[in-house]
Amino acid sequence: MHLPFPVLVHGDGVVLREWTDDDVPAMVALLDDPEIDQWTPIESPFDAGAAARYLARARARRSEGRALQLAVTTDGEAPLGEVLLFDPSGDSAELGYAIGPAHRGRGLARASVLALVDHAAAGYGLQRFLLRIPPGNAASRAVARSAGFELTRDPLVARAAKGRRVELETWSLRPPARSAGSAPR
Repeated sequence: MHLPFPVLVHGDGVVLREWTDDDVPAMVALLDDPEIDQWTPIESPFDAGAAARYLARARARRSEGRALQLAVTTDGEAPLGEVLLFDPSGDSAELGYAIGPAHRGRGLARASVLALVDHAAAGYGLQRFLLRIPPGNAASRAVARSAGFELTRDPLVARAAKGRRVELETWSLRPPARSAGSAPR
Protein backbone atom coordinates (compact mmCIF):
# COMPACT_ATOMS: atom_id res chain seq x y z
CA MET A 1 0.00 0.00 0.00
CA HIS A 2 1.26 3.47 -0.84
CA LEU A 3 1.35 5.66 2.25
CA PRO A 4 1.80 9.32 1.24
CA PHE A 5 4.24 11.54 3.08
CA PRO A 6 3.80 13.64 5.10
CA VAL A 7 0.60 12.77 6.91
CA LEU A 8 -1.19 15.17 9.23
CA VAL A 9 -4.48 13.96 10.69
CA HIS A 10 -6.86 16.09 12.75
CA GLY A 11 -9.33 14.37 15.07
CA ASP A 12 -11.43 15.07 18.12
CA GLY A 13 -8.91 17.00 20.23
CA VAL A 14 -5.87 15.33 18.64
CA VAL A 15 -3.45 16.06 15.84
CA LEU A 16 -1.51 13.08 14.52
CA ARG A 17 1.75 13.91 12.82
CA GLU A 18 4.94 12.33 11.57
CA TRP A 19 7.69 11.54 14.09
CA THR A 20 10.86 13.60 13.57
CA ASP A 21 14.46 13.15 14.69
CA ASP A 22 13.86 15.98 17.17
CA ASP A 23 11.24 13.79 18.90
CA VAL A 24 13.76 11.18 20.11
CA PRO A 25 14.04 12.63 23.67
CA ALA A 26 10.24 12.83 23.95
CA MET A 27 9.92 9.27 22.64
CA VAL A 28 12.14 8.08 25.48
CA ALA A 29 10.04 9.91 28.08
CA LEU A 30 6.82 8.49 26.61
CA LEU A 31 7.76 4.91 25.76
CA ASP A 32 10.23 3.94 28.49
CA ASP A 33 7.42 2.87 30.79
CA PRO A 34 6.66 -0.40 32.65
CA GLU A 35 3.08 -0.55 31.26
CA ILE A 36 4.30 -0.15 27.68
CA ASP A 37 7.01 -2.73 28.35
CA GLN A 38 4.45 -5.18 29.74
CA TRP A 39 1.88 -4.91 26.96
CA THR A 40 3.79 -4.06 23.77
CA PRO A 41 6.75 -5.39 21.79
CA ILE A 42 8.56 -2.05 22.20
CA GLU A 43 12.17 -2.50 23.31
CA SER A 44 12.91 -2.00 27.00
CA PRO A 45 14.68 -0.17 28.43
CA PHE A 46 13.73 2.42 25.84
CA ASP A 47 16.66 4.84 25.77
CA ALA A 48 17.88 7.23 23.04
CA GLY A 49 19.51 4.37 21.14
CA ALA A 50 16.32 2.32 21.26
CA ALA A 51 14.32 5.37 20.12
CA ALA A 52 16.66 5.92 17.15
CA ARG A 53 16.33 2.24 16.15
CA TYR A 54 12.56 2.39 16.58
CA LEU A 55 12.32 5.50 14.39
CA ALA A 56 14.54 3.89 11.71
CA ARG A 57 12.35 0.74 11.66
CA ALA A 58 9.21 2.89 11.50
CA ARG A 59 10.59 4.76 8.48
CA ALA A 60 11.65 1.53 6.76
CA ARG A 61 8.22 -0.04 7.32
CA ARG A 62 6.62 3.16 6.04
CA SER A 63 8.69 3.17 2.84
CA GLU A 64 7.69 -0.48 2.26
CA GLY A 65 3.98 0.43 2.67
CA ARG A 66 3.72 -1.81 5.76
CA ALA A 67 3.09 0.73 8.54
CA LEU A 68 2.19 4.29 9.38
CA GLN A 69 3.39 5.37 12.84
CA LEU A 70 2.32 8.82 13.99
CA ALA A 71 2.96 10.94 17.05
CA VAL A 72 -0.18 11.76 19.03
CA THR A 73 -0.38 15.45 19.91
CA THR A 74 -3.08 17.90 20.87
CA ASP A 75 -1.48 20.82 19.05
CA GLY A 76 0.71 19.33 16.29
CA GLU A 77 3.77 19.92 18.44
CA ALA A 78 4.64 18.03 21.65
CA PRO A 79 4.14 14.25 21.31
CA LEU A 80 2.02 12.56 23.98
CA GLY A 81 2.05 9.05 22.53
CA GLU A 82 1.84 7.10 19.30
CA VAL A 83 -0.83 5.54 17.11
CA LEU A 84 -0.01 3.19 14.29
CA LEU A 85 -1.59 1.40 11.38
CA PHE A 86 0.24 -1.70 10.17
CA ASP A 87 0.08 -4.76 7.99
CA PRO A 88 -2.56 -3.44 5.59
CA SER A 89 -3.97 -6.29 3.51
CA GLY A 90 -6.93 -6.10 1.20
CA ASP A 91 -9.47 -3.87 2.89
CA SER A 92 -8.17 -4.25 6.46
CA ALA A 93 -5.28 -3.24 8.71
CA GLU A 94 -4.25 -3.58 12.32
CA LEU A 95 -3.94 -0.63 14.67
CA GLY A 96 -1.95 -0.04 17.83
CA TYR A 97 -1.43 2.77 20.30
CA ALA A 98 0.64 3.80 23.29
CA ILE A 99 0.10 6.92 25.36
CA GLY A 100 2.80 8.23 27.68
CA PRO A 101 2.09 7.71 31.40
CA ALA A 102 1.64 11.42 32.16
CA HIS A 103 -1.07 11.74 29.49
CA ARG A 104 -3.29 8.72 30.15
CA GLY A 105 -6.93 9.02 31.18
CA ARG A 106 -7.64 11.95 28.84
CA GLY A 107 -9.20 9.99 25.96
CA LEU A 108 -6.17 10.46 23.72
CA ALA A 109 -5.91 6.78 22.70
CA ARG A 110 -9.58 6.62 21.71
CA ALA A 111 -9.47 9.92 19.82
CA SER A 112 -6.25 8.93 18.05
CA VAL A 113 -7.55 5.53 17.00
CA LEU A 114 -10.78 7.02 15.65
CA ALA A 115 -8.92 9.79 13.80
CA LEU A 116 -6.61 7.24 12.17
CA VAL A 117 -9.57 4.98 11.29
CA ASP A 118 -11.32 7.91 9.60
CA HIS A 119 -8.14 8.89 7.76
CA ALA A 120 -7.36 5.34 6.59
CA ALA A 121 -10.94 4.59 5.55
CA ALA A 122 -11.24 7.80 3.52
CA GLY A 123 -7.67 7.95 2.21
CA TYR A 124 -6.69 4.32 1.70
CA GLY A 125 -10.05 2.59 1.24
CA LEU A 126 -9.65 0.41 4.31
CA GLN A 127 -12.95 -0.94 5.65
CA ARG A 128 -12.01 -3.12 8.61
CA PHE A 129 -9.68 -2.33 11.47
CA LEU A 130 -8.27 -4.75 14.01
CA LEU A 131 -6.80 -4.38 17.46
CA ARG A 132 -4.88 -7.28 18.98
CA ILE A 133 -4.93 -6.99 22.77
CA PRO A 134 -3.69 -9.27 25.57
CA PRO A 135 -6.75 -10.42 27.57
CA GLY A 136 -5.25 -9.00 30.78
CA ASN A 137 -4.77 -5.47 29.42
CA ALA A 138 -7.89 -3.90 30.91
CA ALA A 139 -6.95 -0.34 29.90
CA SER A 140 -6.48 -1.24 26.25
CA ARG A 141 -9.67 -3.31 26.21
CA ALA A 142 -11.52 -0.25 27.59
CA VAL A 143 -10.09 1.92 24.79
CA ALA A 144 -11.23 -0.65 22.22
CA ARG A 145 -14.76 -0.72 23.63
CA SER A 146 -15.02 3.08 23.86
CA ALA A 147 -13.87 3.41 20.23
CA GLY A 148 -16.60 1.04 19.06
CA PHE A 149 -14.48 -2.09 18.49
CA GLU A 150 -16.09 -5.42 19.24
CA LEU A 151 -14.34 -8.50 20.58
CA THR A 152 -14.46 -11.20 17.91
CA ARG A 153 -14.89 -14.92 18.44
CA ASP A 154 -11.59 -15.54 16.63
CA PRO A 155 -9.12 -17.80 18.41
CA LEU A 156 -6.36 -16.06 20.33
CA VAL A 157 -3.49 -14.96 18.08
CA ALA A 158 -0.05 -16.08 19.29
CA ARG A 159 2.93 -13.82 18.66
CA ALA A 160 6.48 -13.81 19.90
CA ALA A 161 7.57 -10.60 21.65
CA LYS A 162 10.71 -9.97 23.66
CA GLY A 163 11.53 -13.66 23.75
CA ARG A 164 8.16 -14.72 25.09
CA ARG A 165 4.91 -15.99 23.60
CA VAL A 166 2.01 -13.57 23.83
CA GLU A 167 -1.62 -14.45 23.15
CA LEU A 168 -3.88 -11.71 21.88
CA GLU A 169 -7.62 -11.21 21.48
CA THR A 170 -8.88 -9.79 18.20
CA TRP A 171 -11.14 -6.74 18.29
CA SER A 172 -12.75 -5.50 15.08
CA LEU A 173 -14.31 -2.30 13.79
CA ARG A 174 -16.04 -1.64 10.48
CA PRO A 175 -16.65 2.10 10.37
CA PRO A 176 -19.91 3.21 8.78
CA ALA A 177 -19.67 4.12 5.11
CA ARG A 178 -19.71 7.85 4.57
CA SER A 179 -21.55 9.64 1.84
CA ALA A 180 -19.71 12.20 -0.22
CA GLY A 181 -19.19 15.36 1.76
CA SER A 182 -19.79 13.90 5.20
CA ALA A 183 -17.28 15.01 7.78
CA PRO A 184 -14.92 12.68 9.59
CA ARG A 185 -15.48 12.08 13.31
